[in-house]
Amino acid sequence: MSDDALQEEQCAWKEPNAIETAHFHGGFKMGVCLVFLFAAVVWSFFFWRLYKWLWQVGYSHDQLCFQVADLDQYAGEIRNGCNALQRTAAELRESMVEVETQEMMVSDTTDGVHYGTMV
Repeated sequence: MSDDALQEEQCAWKEPNAIETAHFHGGFKMGVCLVFLFAAVVWSFFFWRLYKWLWQVGYSHDQLCFQVADLDQYAGEIRNGCNALQRTAAELRESMVEVETQEMMVSDTTDGVHYGTMV
């Protein structure tokens, strides 16, 4: 064998052709793109659900604020009614004391007249 033939037999290195190289690298690139696309879809779904949840929380918070305002107004009306009722009760107590005092005076006068006529 000649040296050239021997060298060709020992170094049977074959250069990869362009189709095999492009196919391998293209498939890898395509796989990476699909992974990123899947990750983008998952994150998009997550952020969409997060947006809907935050919108619902905001809407519920607004409704709660309206309810608190309504209840605060209602509590104010009840407080005013209680204050008016307490004032009325105090006036009734004062009137009752006046009536008792007048009754005692009438009773004392009646007793005086009774003893004055009998004695």
